[in-house]
Amino acid sequence: MTNLYRLLSEDDVTAGMRVEAEATLEHHGIDPETIRTEFVSHQAIHTYLTEFRGASKERSVDDRVKSVRTTIQRLQSRLVAVAENNLQQLRNTGELSLGEFTVILDVQVLCEDCGESYAITDLLDRGGCDCAMGSEGASD
Repeated sequence: MTNLYRLLSEDDVTAGMRVEAEATLEHHGIDPETIRTEFVSHQAIHTYLTEFRGASKERSVDDRVKSVRTTIQRLQSRLVAVAENNLQQLRNTGELSLGEFTVILDVQVLCEDCGESYAITDLLDRGGCDCAMGSEGASD
């Protein structure tokens, strides 16, 4: 459902991808415009639950780190998919000369204090960089 929402509503989606999603919905007897107008944002649901229903969710540090990791991984996957799709389209229309390819995305975090570089997921798994962990250990 998330991908369908993205295909019907986001600006980075090509017209062809949007038309394809709409055709799929119509094939199943669903009006794309009705779906588009009935989408509810995550923020609207959150506001309703917290302000009108008094709901809250306590999050542990581990939950927060897991959530950040998941968000980053989803964004990385989405960027790779968008890049692959656009490169394929350019190749197919003859605007780009390119053989078979793989898009590789590597997000690194550089600690400017100690000069060490970490893959972002490794940094999250470790709980920090060496200099930050060393200073915590020194103050204990």
